[in-house]
Parts: sequence; C-alpha cells; structure tokens
Amino acid sequence: MRANLHLHSRRSDGTLEPAAVAEAAAAAGLQAAALTDHDTLGGVPEFLNKARELGLAAWPGVEIDVADKETAYRSEILAYFPRGRFERTRELLAGVLERRRERARLWMSRVPRVFCREDLTYEGLLRFKTGVPNGSAREDELSLSKTDLFEYLKSRGVLSPEAEYREFRKAYFDTELLPSGSYRKSDLAGVVRTVLSDGGICVLPHPGHEFGDSLAELTRERKRFRSLLLRMRDLGVRGLEIYHYKNRDSEGINRLAAREARGLGMFLTYGSDCHGPGSVKYTIRDFHGDFPGWPRDGSP
Repeated sequence: MRANLHLHSRRSDGTLEPAAVAEAAAAAGLQAAALTDHDTLGGVPEFLNKARELGLAAWPGVEIDVADKETAYRSEILAYFPRGRFERTRELLAGVLERRRERARLWMSRVPRVFCREDLTYEGLLRFKTGVPNGSAREDELSLSKTDLFEYLKSRGVLSPEAEYREFRKAYFDTELLPSGSYRKSDLAGVVRTVLSDGGICVLPHPGHEFGDSLAELTRERKRFRSLLLRMRDLGVRGLEIYHYKNRDSEGINRLAAREARGLGMFLTYGSDCHGPGSVKYTIRDFHGDFPGWPRDGSP
C-alpha cells in the first residue's frame, strides 16, 4: 500500500482539520494513512470517518513526547492502534495535555506585557485554536504548542503575516522575553507499556534526527545507533520509521537505518511528518512507502 503514516492536524501543530488531512492523503494518491498528532488522539474519530468515506486504509495514531534516562533520548515515539482501542493511552495523554495547557497559560501571563496588548489572553488563544469553521475540537483534546502562539499573534496583527516561526522563537523564547516553561516529557518505558496494554504498536520515528540528519554522523555513531535500537526493542518498540528528511542524505540515512532495524527484527513504516499547507512541512505529496500492513504480533 502507498502509505504515509506520520501526519498532523490542527489538534496539534498542523494547519488542516483532521477530515481535511484524510482528503489531502487521498488526493495525494495514498492508499493508507494515519493521523499522528502530538500527544493527542482527539482528531482520530473525525480523521477515520473521512478516511472510510474516501476508501482510505487508516488507523488511530499519536506521536508522544518521551524521554529515556538510560539512552538520553529526548524526542518522540509513534504509537498506532490497529485494533482500534486506546483507552489507557488516552488516559495517560490527558495529563500530558494538561501540562501543555499549563505551559500555555504561563506564556499568556507574559504576552500582554511583552507586546503591550491587554487583549491577548489565554482564552483568546483557545478561541483561535478551536474557532476554525466547522471545527469541533474541545479544549481537553488540544495539544497546544509554541507554533499555536505564533499563529495566534499573527492572526491578531501583533506579528507580520510574513513572520517566520524560527525567528519568532529565537527573538522571544531563546532570549527568555517569553518563558518557555518546564515541560516534563513522559517516561519512554511507561509510555510503551501503556500503548502495549491497549494492543498498540510503537515505532521509533525519524531516527536520523538523533544524528543531525547527517549520514556521516550516523555512520560514525553507528554503534550508538545500534544501542538505541536495542534499548527500544527491549522496551517493546517493534518498528522503525523510514522518513522524509528533505536533504541529500535522506536516502542513505534510510538505507542504513533500515538495515540496522531489520537486523534486530524490527519492521518498517513510512512517514513524512506532514503539517499541512502553509507550514514548512507540507510534504504529503513528496513521500510515501510500500507498507504491507501491521504485523499481528508486533514482529515482522
């Protein structure tokens, strides 16, 4: 199946509503897709309903922020639920989403002073996030991020429509004009246990990010990469993502990563990390892979 299993919607930091993500996937000629918003499953029902209408194979998914002390891994893990159940994972994510909301409240406590605009409020940020025409998001389903604040400020005329997110982050968060806020990532081992208890499958996303998206660095650090994969496999992570790195090393990184993963008995998924039109990651038409389907027991 022509598959892209790493897509984001407005429930986290994408630009499209979940149903529109399914429409974009079908328009791109995909046969299979998964919505993997950051730390939330809130958009899954809408996405799956539209995917079924379009004849698109689709499964519940989520990308969860995690940390692992043993390997110093601080990034994400992809979780998929081919059996359609994710109750325990959703309960775990409820606490994560509240931490995200607390962080957003902290930002908004400073924003009016920094920009000399008392009309900029946390409630306004939420209205912006949920106020999309035909949107049906609830506050407790939203994964609020710095990009949401950036887009909110642009919508209120505080920032120029041509402003770039990276420059905004450097100017306000890196200088601490706005407080980043402490955000505790979930423990990797605990997340994997929870996903497995729901009958889900865990996949390591974009492994090249750990090595600067550089084939040369990944090759030099191949032993460390293999150790990371061993740790993941031992915890119960069974898949590795072949990813769209958007640079000249992409093919080489994926080839090396696939070889190491298969040598450890891990299967492969394919994803472009698409965040939708208007974002720097509008990649749904640029990448796909031949995905055979989910292994029933989590093994190849």
